Amino acid sequence: MMTIMPIVQLILLSNAASNEVKQVNIVVVDQDQSESTRLLHRKIIANERFKRISTSFSSDKAMGYLQANNADIVLEIPNNFKKHHLRGERPKLQMLVNAINGQNATVGSDYLNAIISAFNAEIMPITAPRVSSTAQLSVTSRNWYNPELNYKHFMAPGILAELTALLTIVLSAMNVVRGRELGTIEQINVTPIKKWQFIVGKLVPFLCVGMLLLTVGIIVSKLLFDIPIRGNIGLIFGYAVFNLIAVLV
Repeated sequence: MMTIMPIVQLILLSNAASNEVKQVNIVVVDQDQSESTRLLHRKIIANERFKRISTSFSSDKAMGYLQANNADIVLEIPNNFKKHHLRGERPKLQMLVNAINGQNATVGSDYLNAIISAFNAEIMPITAPRVSSTAQLSVTSRNWYNPELNYKHFMAPGILAELTALLTIVLSAMNVVRGRELGTIEQINVTPIKKWQFIVGKLVPFLCVGMLLLTVGIIVSKLLFDIPIRGNIGLIFGYAVFNLIAVLV
């Protein structure tokens, strides 16, 4: 319980607990078959997050993939898409999202919206030169910590903190129950020690156990997941001491 179980839980949960969507199944219905729509199609397929299930000319056939839960998104490109775009009439795309898997639906539609926005910004100066002369504002996000958005780097530290606190509480509770069963607590009660001495005697060993679990967890996280450790490592242990005292008391 003190060594193998927390390491196994850390490894399993860090790999399993993730908000990242790695594969979104998509069906593209291209009724225009123009150069612009083929360019959009290539951009979608080139993205590693999307897997093309089928390219169809029939909306009913694409809807069949969606209803059979074989597709997460159906993107329908209407006829005369390029023609309307050249005229500046703002052609519309239809995106049908399978909401059975809410995570894939939400994240996948965001991915696709980003690709369509980038495609629109790329062809806009070509199809509408007057727009390119207009100043536009753009917002760019940059992640300072974990710039690669590796969810293991997000999840492993959080799971390690949870495991350290929970296992310390469970072990201390098991110790008290065991003392009740063996009658050692009643024997301690008749001794001249004070209450605070009894509490400290029960708290300090499990505080050391918690710190040991934290140390082992940090080492495992660094070796297996290459978690970047920057800053003062002593600050982590200092905070852990106060946190463990709070949960034990």
